[in-house]
Amino acid sequence: MVHDRWFNLDEVAFDPEREEISLYLGDYDGRGPYDKKLLRITDVMNVAIDDKARTGTYDINRIEFESGIVRIVCNVPLNLILTTGEKCTVYITELSATMDQSD
Repeated sequence: MVHDRWFNLDEVAFDPEREEISLYLGDYDGRGPYDKKLLRITDVMNVAIDDKARTGTYDINRIEFESGIVRIVCNVPLNLILTTGEKCTVYITELSATMDQSD
């Protein structure tokens, strides 16, 4: 559902009070806009970013789960390593296309 979906690293939002991270994902071409899906992970205590490529936009290869860790691995060298609690939940939401209602 999120393999090869692109996101802008500058737009990744971590809310430490809500213990939640959000990534807006775009189409498979990487050009944006990043508004097709929302990947939201809850019960996140810490986010570590290992960004070797420093390109700004990345496509997700896979999401790995270990005890207390969620790792978002990208095809371009980037890993987001999330320290999580026992109640960690991953949500993927399809976002509606914005309708232009101007006449």
